[in-house]
Amino acid sequence: MFKNINNLTLVVMATLTLTACADIMYSLGLDGKKTTPKPQASNSATQPVQPAQPKSFLPQRDEQPINTVRSQRNVFDAAQCLVQHIQSDFNLPENFYQAIGYDDGAATVALVNPNTGKNGLYIDIVPNNNGSQLLLYQNRATISTLWRKLPEKCR
Repeated sequence: MFKNINNLTLVVMATLTLTACADIMYSLGLDGKKTTPKPQASNSATQPVQPAQPKSFLPQRDEQPINTVRSQRNVFDAAQCLVQHIQSDFNLPENFYQAIGYDDGAATVALVNPNTGKNGLYIDIVPNNNGSQLLLYQNRATISTLWRKLPEKCR
């Protein structure tokens, strides 16, 4: 069946196949790069506007905070203070905690189990007048007095 196919034809067929595979991988987001959807062709004179990325907001918590502290620091400075104390007071490496900023101006600093990816305690930091409010949640874990007092170090 392929006896009469020359090398140029094989190269063209291979190129088309690879291009098709790459396009499928791109559209599925499997090419290792952050991608945005390709705009769809439209019959109208103007292209449709791409929807904005969804905004992230501080999640609703299903428990009450075990400690609430008002801080004179803004949200960013309070989060940075918490991270510094986690590093210095508890000697935790970076893969044991995460800091997340939200579009609504709030932030969360959480302990993370690097093996399971599950969160331990977390501290929500919300804007409050000229400062912020730090809310410590135990996330169904037992927390020592040292961890309970962590938000107070960032007043």
